[in-house]
Amino acid sequence: MDNDSDYHKTIRTLTEQPIQTADNREFTPDEIANTIDAINCKKAPVEDRITGDIFQRAYKQFQNLINTIYNECLRQGCFPKKWKRVKVTPITKPGKEDATDQSKFRPISLINVGGKVLDKSIK
Repeated sequence: MDNDSDYHKTIRTLTEQPIQTADNREFTPDEIANTIDAINCKKAPVEDRITGDIFQRAYKQFQNLINTIYNECLRQGCFPKKWKRVKVTPITKPGKEDATDQSKFRPISLINVGGKVLDKSIK
């Protein structure tokens, strides 16, 4: 990148900026609230140990802050790295419980609750 021309530097800078279109709009408070309300509270927590019910209670206390965080992620085109981290747990396929061959397992990926909410809100 040291040998980039001015043209390449400009292109590189432009690609680092979030794309703004006429269709851009923020998440509404109802969209975020509905996504958070739909969280399955029985799912196991991951690295941060925050469960769905903890996140739901935090949202009730800090709605404006959490709405702002999600809309800022959207505005900046950012999915925080901590929210991308997953815990992968191998689960044996039904009927293959006694097998030791790794092809007998399927991976289950558990993502951070904050990341789940952002992912579902975007979808």
